Amino acid sequence: MDETLESTCHQKEVFDLASLLANPRRRIDPVTWKEICPGLSLTSAVHKKDVQNGKIEVTPNTQIKVKRRQEKLTHDGYALVDDSLDVKLIREGIEALYHRKLPATFILMFDETWKLALESKRILEKSSHKKNIFNYDLLAWYIPPGSAGFSPHRDRQPDDASTTFHSDNQPKFITQWIALSDATPANSCLYVIPKPYDPGYTTGDITEESTTTTTSINDNPLYRALSTKESFQHIRCLPRKAGQSILFTHRIIHWGSQSDDVEQSGDNSDDDTSSTISPRIAISFVCSDPDFESPLLVNHAKYFADTENSETNDSLIILPPLHIRLLLICAQLLIYYQRFDIDKSVIKDAMMEEMLNAEAGGYGEFEDDYDDIEQEDGMDQKENNSSEDEDDLVDAEEDLDLFGKRKKEITSHAETKLPFKKAKTTNTYI
Repeated sequence: MDETLESTCHQKEVFDLASLLANPRRRIDPVTWKEICPGLSLTSAVHKKDVQNGKIEVTPNTQIKVKRRQEKLTHDGYALVDDSLDVKLIREGIEALYHRKLPATFILMFDETWKLALESKRILEKSSHKKNIFNYDLLAWYIPPGSAGFSPHRDRQPDDASTTFHSDNQPKFITQWIALSDATPANSCLYVIPKPYDPGYTTGDITEESTTTTTSINDNPLYRALSTKESFQHIRCLPRKAGQSILFTHRIIHWGSQSDDVEQSGDNSDDDTSSTISPRIAISFVCSDPDFESPLLVNHAKYFADTENSETNDSLIILPPLHIRLLLICAQLLIYYQRFDIDKSVIKDAMMEEMLNAEAGGYGEFEDDYDDIEQEDGMDQKENNSSEDEDDLVDAEEDLDLFGKRKKEITSHAETKLPFKKAKTTNTYI
């Protein structure tokens, strides 16, 4: 973002997220969001010809790339994608959100992000097993100088890790992490421990529940993978230029490093100049086997589909409407609430209201399939839920399937004191 635009963003009103989400009209009002990011658009469909690269042509060269990515993902748990995507407008939009004190994931309100999602869908589905499909698990980050990305973790920790791979050892869950700004060791790029050097990658990690003996520090997945001083040489640093990306599986241990402070020099040259550390901005998309983790949107087939416009004789691509985009954002903010300085109840209340509004508008019902967030936070459950509230929860089950349909993990809706549950297979920190 140039200095003039950045200065303008600083001068603009800082949005209060609570008041924004508390206002039913304002939170899905295109005018409001255009005011936040005037360079981006909000529509229900885009012209197919305007989507970046159009339909990807299958050539011998692209087939070789796809095969190599699949082999790399299967063997190492990650693969680099050097093909560059156009991410300038999305990066500037996240910068504008940051200056408004809004989480980067709100970039999902805008069409440009969904155009990029379509490109990611094509890359993910071509680079993975034929059963894997785009699953609408979306997240964006803005890591300021001096801050850090997520600590070492796996994205999914199922009870039986070996079943989360296809018979040919291809993973059932793949993330595409796209750098929207240059990601370097100085500003928090990703680091991974490749599959061959991770004892728990395929078979699963040792936990207190899986052993009758007393657990030790060596049972920690990170310590098991880095058990000797030589094993630290297996860590891979994965810098990316803006527009480049990384594909990685749900089982690979990965993290974002600590960024240098603004005052620190970007090099060790003898001159007196000092490089400014830029923020690390990124976004991720996911594909998965529905048998392992189904798409968050039950009616996902109606999005990204082509439809003919008889008036213009043009083909349009249908995008999720604004209230569905907002629901996805709220779901992610709830799951990662510990990373944001926001009131969970604000997100939760807005999400429930939008669910009910969408249900009344004929968009189906919604799935409440989350672990109890309040238990994680040490908060007491409210025991006085009304039967009417419980009926609302039972009815909320069709259009938005948050982190997959896992009814078998829930014994009773009546036991769910919050309107949403966090999936038991979400990020496991080490």
